[in-house]
Amino acid sequence: MRLQPKTYGTLTLRQYRYDYLEPGSLKDSEEVLLFAGVRWNISAATFGRIEAGRLKKTFDATDSTFSGVAWEGALSWRPVYYSTIEFVTQRRPTEATGAGDFVLNQGYQTAWTHIWGSRVTTVLTAIYAKDTYHGAYAPPPATAGEYRQDVTWLGSVRVMYAVKRWFKLGADYAGSARSSNDDSYDYQRSQFTLLASFTL
Repeated sequence: MRLQPKTYGTLTLRQYRYDYLEPGSLKDSEEVLLFAGVRWNISAATFGRIEAGRLKKTFDATDSTFSGVAWEGALSWRPVYYSTIEFVTQRRPTEATGAGDFVLNQGYQTAWTHIWGSRVTTVLTAIYAKDTYHGAYAPPPATAGEYRQDVTWLGSVRVMYAVKRWFKLGADYAGSARSSNDDSYDYQRSQFTLLASFTL
């Protein structure tokens, strides 16, 4: 639905079904998300989308239901043709791979991509994520009945150098830290990666 010449209203309904192969799994569930939002494309340099609404997740085995606020958003801004800033955010459930019935993820990510001349490109990225493990309780000294909650910060710097039009070399450094109300999941990590890219 058009609200302004370059602004549109959106209404989105999504339904997901999760059936686990493991016999007797208690995680089989149905998930419904209903979003309302806006999408705008002011110019070739600026694009944005934000949608917010409700989520509902129902488990087959227990008939228990979780409902809450959910959102998704993205913004891309290119002030000049060789530089782009992007921002992405979301709050929605993801399936648990271990602890808990499901994980409610709330995240924010921003990235700046800049082309320096004809050969060098850099990408700076920063991420903040909060994961709440519904069904997995944090041990004392956390408050009784409090779900495990992890907060993760990540920052990275990537540099790519175009040796040829079809061949690039680069390096990536990423540092991350996680803080949890279950101390056994706290960590700090640094990672350095060498990269090579070929294009046919």
